[in-house]
Amino acid sequence: MITEVVTFWGIVQGVGFRPTLSRIAAKYRMRGQVRNMGAFVQLIVTDEPERIDAFIGAVRAGKPRMAEIMSIGREIIDTAHFDDFRIVSSAAAEDEIVAVPADIAVCDECLAEFRNTADPRYRHPFISCVNCGPRYTIMERLPYDRDTTTMNDFPMCGFCEGEYTDPASRRYHAQTVSCNSCGPVAIWRSREEHREHKGDVRLCEKPVIAASEPQSHPKSIDFQEIPDQVRDDGSVFTQSDGSFCVIHRDGAQKEPSPLCSESESAISAAIDAIKGGGVIALKGVGGYYFVCSPFDESAVRKLREIKVREYKPFAVMFASVEQAREYCEISPEEEAMLTSPKRPIVLLEQRRERTGGSPFDLPAKRSGIRTACSMSPWDIPLPSLAGGIDEGGLPVPFAPGMSSTSRFIGAFLPSMALQYMLIEVLGPLIMTSANISDLPIIKDDDEMFAALTRNEHREHKRDGRLCEKSVIAASEPQSHRKSIDFQEIPDQVRDDGSVFTQSDGSFCVQSGQTAQKEPSPLCSGVLYNERRIVRRLDDSVVRVIDGTAQLIRRSKGWTPVPIYVRGTDRLTKNDQMLAVGADLKSAFALTKGSFVYMSQYIGDMDNIETEQVYEDNLESMRKFFRINPRLIACDTHPLYRTVELAKEYARGAELLPVQHHHAHIASVMAEHGLEGPVVGVAFDGTGYGADGTIWGGEILICEGVGAGRFSHLRDIPMTGGDESMRDGWKSAVCRAAKSSLRPPSRNLIVESIVAPVTRNGASGCFDIDISYALKYAEENDTLREYEAERKTIEAAVAQGVNTVRTSSMGRLFDAVASLLGICHVNRYEGECAVTLENAADRAQRSPGVADTADALALRFHMDVAHAILGECRKARAERGIDTVCLSGGVFQNKILMERTLRLLRSDGFTPYYNISVPPNDGGIALGQAYIAMRTQ
Repeated sequence: MITEVVTFWGIVQGVGFRPTLSRIAAKYRMRGQVRNMGAFVQLIVTDEPERIDAFIGAVRAGKPRMAEIMSIGREIIDTAHFDDFRIVSSAAAEDEIVAVPADIAVCDECLAEFRNTADPRYRHPFISCVNCGPRYTIMERLPYDRDTTTMNDFPMCGFCEGEYTDPASRRYHAQTVSCNSCGPVAIWRSREEHREHKGDVRLCEKPVIAASEPQSHPKSIDFQEIPDQVRDDGSVFTQSDGSFCVIHRDGAQKEPSPLCSESESAISAAIDAIKGGGVIALKGVGGYYFVCSPFDESAVRKLREIKVREYKPFAVMFASVEQAREYCEISPEEEAMLTSPKRPIVLLEQRRERTGGSPFDLPAKRSGIRTACSMSPWDIPLPSLAGGIDEGGLPVPFAPGMSSTSRFIGAFLPSMALQYMLIEVLGPLIMTSANISDLPIIKDDDEMFAALTRNEHREHKRDGRLCEKSVIAASEPQSHRKSIDFQEIPDQVRDDGSVFTQSDGSFCVQSGQTAQKEPSPLCSGVLYNERRIVRRLDDSVVRVIDGTAQLIRRSKGWTPVPIYVRGTDRLTKNDQMLAVGADLKSAFALTKGSFVYMSQYIGDMDNIETEQVYEDNLESMRKFFRINPRLIACDTHPLYRTVELAKEYARGAELLPVQHHHAHIASVMAEHGLEGPVVGVAFDGTGYGADGTIWGGEILICEGVGAGRFSHLRDIPMTGGDESMRDGWKSAVCRAAKSSLRPPSRNLIVESIVAPVTRNGASGCFDIDISYALKYAEENDTLREYEAERKTIEAAVAQGVNTVRTSSMGRLFDAVASLLGICHVNRYEGECAVTLENAADRAQRSPGVADTADALALRFHMDVAHAILGECRKARAERGIDTVCLSGGVFQNKILMERTLRLLRSDGFTPYYNISVPPNDGGIALGQAYIAMRTQ
């Protein structure tokens, strides 16, 4: 007989690990105790050694489905005596490495109860159990217990407490347990309600009372009229006149409990508002959503005005995979992600017969000035907005303005019962983060209420001053606002005859014949609850590439689960670092030992709101995981706000600058445990280069913490500064100014592979022959609407005035899209590249009969893939390296990525790419952290 202390480390909190261990202990008749230590679960057990071994093996095999045991420590101590087995009070383990669970979607068992009219939690909007519900978003501190979460604001009723303390219940020690009587309730506040909500939650008149609880709400019921239903725990639940009752076999006492009338009426009001063409705000797990019907074009327009988001596609929530399949192509891997407990937004290709004439499925118009890109969704004839099934037996198409120029739909399933209550009545719903353009998602009720009655959207500058007079063109992204005298700007007439303009920071709409201006309408109301959100988390975004799920935005469902970096086992819990990431798609990383805690997606650091959220989250996360970094890694860009923050935090700590594209490749190495050497292919739009130019088409050789530039896309002078990121036509003009028009070579692909490298100092360069695109532009005059500006830009390029040299592959994609007349302006980030890929996809689907520009778009994608292969071949010949890492925003292009992977594998290379972090700048912090960890 011995006593052993067993330590389970990993995702063992908030996933029902202790209750499961307790049930297994009862099965094995073990004596001892288990408790949560904050960083791990500690088991103390006394028995024969072989029985303890069998018990631990049973725990491994029978762990909860959301648990992940990463390590088990065992130590024999002086023999202790226990009379039974129990869960004891939690304790905190100071400074240990912690693995905290992410938020989990409502499980199937809870949904079954939610839909069961004979269950006490029937239609409870916030139903959850030990296997599901919010976690990180409601945790105020460790360890994970009821009193360390915002659920502590809701005292449990006797019924819930009975299940919470019952080892046989699925809600045994489920910290989010609640019901219609004691938990959060849904509350509706319409836009017309200007009075301050008192905050008192009206109690259900007949709450569920466990049989063991004193009867405080007696009611006379004729038991003979109520058909009893026996539950697995031996209790009986009945319903009469809409009321639930509870009776145990050993008692005759029953207590009715109706549905929560406040929740039901609130949800009904929200449904009516959406049916009426309105937009509502809905409080989710990690923040608020804006919600409207994807079938209602007027509602979509209203939503775009609210968010100041004229063209970027919206995500759509479906009730089920079957419903999503009516609109999207879904592979088994995509279905697995849709239904996973993490509930990410999954990028799915639209079914071609369901496009409803969306611009992405139309060849570019080349007979007039307007191109496919500049064609507004509002130009397309509207289908029926009613939803349902059309005459052909197919689902009615979504409103054209819903997805704009994207061939993908961001599809996801509900993660909480309240969303099911809306979607099962209304059908698919647009459910997008409640924010204004690029500002952070709203999480607090007061902030949402303020937005509800606000008639203006003002842009905050970093210094906190408001733009007094600014105008945004209807087709211009918010990030390019200009401070202009409003009186000098003529109103812009929309196709529907309305005028879209802005005065003193607020959007206005007026009819073409009326001088009266009305403020742009905000949402019709707010459907919320009083459970506080501690941390704002957007929904994560995933796509399936190469048969593998890859994160495009890492947030809810993944944050804050740590990433283990192999090869860093020498680091201890005292080795703590901070990687601040990049300015675009900012996310930071904190490290402790061999583990990296990636923050959620925060946003672009171009406004004071996002900057404040970044700093708040950094401080919160640092305290939560008890991390005090002594080494801080940052980008090398001298103007990044994250670099400024790193310098501020580095007082007393060491600062480690990491080149942007090196960090991209290092993020792949971190994920896959690679030490190098590897050939790193880093393609993106913009990154500050080691030579002071703008990089973005880089072939690197990376090993350990070192990196060298092996070759790069031939750099060209680019004019326009930041505007070149928006205006693809400027990239086209600059590229044309430095290229000669010559007939395209029939052996282009072969030549691009075997052509000798032109050495330029320490590195070589390669080029992509786009002479066919230049010739197409000349023959079809695709840039004619920019003829006046073109001459000025060509002169500037020739004389080197106001230009910067760049090797950006992202800008080359923009240039080709514009030269082919497919897209001239990025109205949202990457739109030129997206529409160019759409064109290539059309050509893939119609070989031999594709539109000429589409066929050339596909050719360009193939040429880039072959150029990558060519550069990797040169690196292998010179350095003997056959391991390749692909990263950077350009590799979000599915056609390019999958084609490149096939070419590399067929040629004997082993390619790796980002999976757990995005290939875009959202993964930069992991690469910075990897390099920082390996310098120690």
